Amino acid sequence: RSAIMRWSSILTTVAFAGSATAQTTTYRDSQGRTFSSYTDRAGVRYGIAIPTSAAPGQSFDAILQITAPISIGWVGLAWGGGMTYNPLSIVWPNGNDVMISARMAFRAALGSKVYFIFMVVNVLCIPIILIFYPETKGIALEDMDALFGKVETAQGVDGGHQGPEDTERLLAPQSPGDAEEPYHDASTRV
Repeated sequence: RSAIMRWSSILTTVAFAGSATAQTTTYRDSQGRTFSSYTDRAGVRYGIAIPTSAAPGQSFDAILQITAPISIGWVGLAWGGGMTYNPLSIVWPNGNDVMISARMAFRAALGSKVYFIFMVVNVLCIPIILIFYPETKGIALEDMDALFGKVETAQGVDGGHQGPEDTERLLAPQSPGDAEEPYHDASTRV
């Protein structure tokens, strides 16, 4: 029984090595750069060109080409053995364009520190929001432009910025005897 398992694992290894060898190629682009290329089972081709002057342990530039069927959506490549502290290259279609993003995955190495830093930043933002952001509760959507400085009327733009008096008018409670229309009925205007 162990002989069958041994031969089975040997044949499986040979089959995987043969398929990997068949899919790994080199090619030259129109500018004479040599790429090492690998095509996976989904039809994604990764081509990487590294300069011949690149020395081990030294920084160098590399060119990455990714060719993928549009039906896949996004494709990524981790440049190192593991994703942590190694660059990730991610590409995805965006209409007729291709978007690319280079990222570093390092959150696992930070541990719980990242959550503490996130909490401190959020707590420090609370007074800034309370002091500098205007209250919009109870103001109709049609009156938001006046609150933030741009007033539009049914006839068009009305002279530009009206100043803080409009904001105060919008935030002040309206009494039933006022000649102006109360702000909570703004949605019924024509």
